[in-house]
Amino acid sequence: MSTTRGAVDFMFSFFFFLFLAVPSYLQINAGVFPWGAQLIVRDQIDAYGVIAAAHASYLIGRSSVEHFAKPRLPKTIRTDLAASRFFSGWAFGFSFVAVIFAALAGPRLLFSVRFADGQDFTDGGFSTQFLMMARSLSLLSYVIMIYLARMAPSRRERRRNLYAVLLLTPTFLVINYPPGLPRFLLFGNFIAVSLAFVNFRKPLVKAGMAFGGGIVLLTIFPVIKLFATGTASLSDILSAASQVNISSYFLLPDFDAYMQIVSTVTYLENGGDFRYGNNFLGALLFFVPRSIWPGKPEPSGQIVADYLGYWYVNVSNPLPTEALLAFGVIGPVLFLFWLGYVLARIDLLMVRKAPFQIYAMNFFVYALWSAFIVIILRGALNAVAPMFGTGFLAYFVMNMFFKKRVVWRKFR
Repeated sequence: MSTTRGAVDFMFSFFFFLFLAVPSYLQINAGVFPWGAQLIVRDQIDAYGVIAAAHASYLIGRSSVEHFAKPRLPKTIRTDLAASRFFSGWAFGFSFVAVIFAALAGPRLLFSVRFADGQDFTDGGFSTQFLMMARSLSLLSYVIMIYLARMAPSRRERRRNLYAVLLLTPTFLVINYPPGLPRFLLFGNFIAVSLAFVNFRKPLVKAGMAFGGGIVLLTIFPVIKLFATGTASLSDILSAASQVNISSYFLLPDFDAYMQIVSTVTYLENGGDFRYGNNFLGALLFFVPRSIWPGKPEPSGQIVADYLGYWYVNVSNPLPTEALLAFGVIGPVLFLFWLGYVLARIDLLMVRKAPFQIYAMNFFVYALWSAFIVIILRGALNAVAPMFGTGFLAYFVMNMFFKKRVVWRKFR
């Protein structure tokens, strides 16, 4: 299975190690947790049980794909040239819609530094929703164009998509304004874009990306937001970079995943309500406005933080405890098993040989999972669903139209 473990599995492991294991170790040793939370030792032990069960179930789910996944011969639906042009047209369409969503979000949100001046950009308002949807769509269109610029079946198609990539790059960078992106989304975007050039199944690539990505995440990303202030000089930026204390940095709110898992356990121990899958339903129907669905589920992290009286309630809630809140103790086991199986299937599809058009469709969803798996794992699902759900929904619609067959009959 080692040769089938690609970027998706790498990003999963990257999250569990760098956003969960290392921060929990340092936070417990320091006795300091994000948002000033006071965590009960008993609940921390229970939380580690939830994490261990979820991770073990994920690994079992990955391993099971060899036994349950039956190879199927791919069907050729169109000529490769027609498929390439189909993908190009949809990529342009996604870009156009992304620009419209970005315009509806407005420049204030588009060019704002996340958490600057106390601003909250995951409040679920229409402008925030449009911004998240724009970023998700623009990433999908950008990945499609880059892949076609590299792999399209004719030189003319590759050249045309290369021009499209060059044309789209400024727009992509505006919509995905780096100082305004969460660091895990910024890193995910980088991974997704690099997939057309880098083979993540090679151990040396994984090791290099893990080492280099960790350094960048912990040193450069904390400083990158200074570029957006407009007042920071080069000396200010270099000074800030030299003063980054990695061990202290893991105590900050960006690494609140462990604290939120424990808080969710505490919430349930104190009589908090289970959600009975409502949180997953809300994520699935993220595109339904709250004005139409007044009872649309609130983010789980917000519910837990508000219940426990934390001074800041717009927090994460990792996937294991999202499943715990939804379905009880069996939730993390079943859901992470399913996730491991699905992600292993996707990695497996990138190994098997297939016609250009089939492999391309597999590559696009592979890139989406690679980009968004960390933010899906971190949660809270109902807060970030537009950020990843829009890309997957757009892919599903494109795939549906791609596979639709129109049969013309001649009548005498």
